[in-house]
Amino acid sequence: MFPQNRQDEHNAPDPALSSAENEIENSDREDENSLASNKKTPKLRELRNLRPLSRSSFLLVPVTLYTILILFAWVMTCIMTHRPMTGSSYGVTSNAHYRAGYSQKNRYTANERWYTAVRFIQAGVAVLTLPLTTTVCSYAAVVYLQHITSRSEPNINLRQMMSLADRGWTDLTLFTKLLINPSKNWKLYGCRFLAYAILLHILGGIISPIQQIYLSNVSVKTPTAPYSMLGLGDTTRIFSGRDGYNIESPGRNGRNRNALVTRKALEAVSSDEMPSGLWSGSDMTCLAEGDTSNNWGTSNTTFREFCSRPGLTWSNISALPSPFMSPLPKDFNTGLIRQLAPRYNSTASYKNITAAEFPRHCAAQNGSLSFKYSNVTETDDGPAIWALHACMPADSLSSISKPTRDRQDFTEELFLNVTLNNVMQHRIRQWGLDYFLNGPESEYFRVQVRTTAGYFELPNYMNGQVAGPLLGKMPLDFCGSDCIEQFYEELESPGDSNNLQHQEKGPLSDTAIALFGEGSYLANQANAPDLYVTHSNDDAWTECVDLVPFGLLLPSSTALRNLSSIISSQMYRCVNGGSSEGVDMEIGEFLSSFRNDLYSMEYAFTVAAYLANRAWLETSRQVESLTVSYDLGEDSQRPSISTKGVILLSTLLGIFLILLWTAMIYAIMLPRWTEKLDSFTMMRLGASIHEKKFLFG
Repeated sequence: MFPQNRQDEHNAPDPALSSAENEIENSDREDENSLASNKKTPKLRELRNLRPLSRSSFLLVPVTLYTILILFAWVMTCIMTHRPMTGSSYGVTSNAHYRAGYSQKNRYTANERWYTAVRFIQAGVAVLTLPLTTTVCSYAAVVYLQHITSRSEPNINLRQMMSLADRGWTDLTLFTKLLINPSKNWKLYGCRFLAYAILLHILGGIISPIQQIYLSNVSVKTPTAPYSMLGLGDTTRIFSGRDGYNIESPGRNGRNRNALVTRKALEAVSSDEMPSGLWSGSDMTCLAEGDTSNNWGTSNTTFREFCSRPGLTWSNISALPSPFMSPLPKDFNTGLIRQLAPRYNSTASYKNITAAEFPRHCAAQNGSLSFKYSNVTETDDGPAIWALHACMPADSLSSISKPTRDRQDFTEELFLNVTLNNVMQHRIRQWGLDYFLNGPESEYFRVQVRTTAGYFELPNYMNGQVAGPLLGKMPLDFCGSDCIEQFYEELESPGDSNNLQHQEKGPLSDTAIALFGEGSYLANQANAPDLYVTHSNDDAWTECVDLVPFGLLLPSSTALRNLSSIISSQMYRCVNGGSSEGVDMEIGEFLSSFRNDLYSMEYAFTVAAYLANRAWLETSRQVESLTVSYDLGEDSQRPSISTKGVILLSTLLGIFLILLWTAMIYAIMLPRWTEKLDSFTMMRLGASIHEKKFLFG
């Protein structure tokens, strides 16, 4: 191809290059001879590659920032489980602005923003935990290897170095090997720093899952603004205004106003009516569907019916364990504010007594209530006579205690002498009441009403939205930070007994005046016999000129259940008018109800006592009396964690941060020859110390 001389010329060394190479070779030979004379002196090439050891403080910033964030999020979470960041409590406090009626919505809206920020930080910290921990361990591994290889007899092999360089603390393959044969494989791959790093990563990895187990997000009611119901009846006025008589302004209401309201209620009340102020009592618990309880006085079905209804009817009174009347509607909820309300429950008994047990000289007793009415109507069978004597002795009135807000129990008694002669009884049976049996002309009865008055705690969020029991004593410390003052006036002193006669009237007194007092159905008929006579024969028995007391209560519970006559049933509802003889028959039938069915009259007088209590609650409203405040609040989110969870997570977090900072300080305090331990570092390490025998093992 090429001439021989050209090839030789091409292959011949360049004189200039040969001279330089010879000089270098001679120099290297001299260096080698010099180094050979002293084995401890490193080679020239090694000297050129040596770099000074230096410290790296890079980890200080991210670890410090991470620690601040994780501690901030955890501390804020623990604080917000008990109170908002913008206030001292999630409930009502003694904050003057709140009690003055100012809205608190902005305060708790700001707290929700705090909570959102904390949750965001927690999520970010959870994501950064393992990467940051791995970085710290990689930096610390350099110092560890540097320290352990500086010994005269290093206790580490190449596999162990590679485990650290490959970040074996996150390698599932290495974990599998260690689990399959821990004693053998640990000697091959494990070292003390690897164990430290694995422990650190385990702690960092389990904190967030455990936090999710113990930490939950709950919805709580937070205050908005208080609303008030003014002028409710206070029990201190239960006697001072029981009959509607205003002590401070006597001409304003008039005497017996409460009895008049009760009278109108007795004429219109029916068994199916749902009074808003009738409560079932704290002894009745509404159970969930399918639950049973042996503590109920009646069947589960009965109570489930009560619980499913929007209200209670008067017919439910006998089935309820402890019903009571209150000025507020059933199950009224005050929300975040603890408040008290008055309550009154009355129970009537109606019994037949002998003539000897009827009080003598009732009208002559000072302070007694006594009403007498009678009438004689000439008929073809002879004179039909009806008469009534109602007596309420003064000693029954005086059993009522004086004004107080503590529990008070009192008993009232009313005695009745109901007379229907044989002619009247015969005509009543002819009227269609076949169930009415012959009886003595005069029968005597005692009505006893036991009333309990006091205060109870209204349903609120703190007591499970259930009415509290009757308080025996008004607690002096009831009104705390979650309560708003209710009473405008102090209790009267025991010696203050102004207008004592009016102070001593109770529900049975009002009922007696309503049924038998001036202007009542019987009083009008006795004083003005022609009042209800319509003087019309065409439609006399279709007109309803007045209502009979108890008229709508008795048909559903008395012996009227045996009647099929619509007219007879209507006569217990309406005064139909017509002739004077017919009007007398209607009154006779009305009085016969007092003799016929004792259980029905007991029920009727119980309802009457509740109506009298309700009438007093309605007629005793005054601006400066009792105030009930309520605040149903708004839903707000807050964290929730148990004490056990706080202790466990705080312990784990503390151990993790201590170990993390220990590794970080170890990594930055000692000088290092490289930044971190990785594959590139291992290549450099292998190239530098490949002649060392300890690497293989």
